[in-house]
Amino acid sequence: MQTIRRLSLEQATLMMEENNGNLDLSYTPIAKLPEGLTVGGSLIINNTKIAQLPEIISIGGSLNLRDTPISEFPK
Repeated sequence: MQTIRRLSLEQATLMMEENNGNLDLSYTPIAKLPEGLTVGGSLIINNTKIAQLPEIISIGGSLNLRDTPISEFPK
């Protein structure tokens, strides 16, 4: 399996289609989310290197970000 460090919108969409609208990136090497990301369900990024959320993001469910370096949210 190829290591993905930056997730594309297309990759995210495929992952959500397979996971009932949720995007679970926990324990992956992904370090950056794409601008304009829309998650119909929950976004789960526990234990990733994602340091900030994109300015344009929509999350329909919960946001789980335990053990990430995120310290503030987009305005």
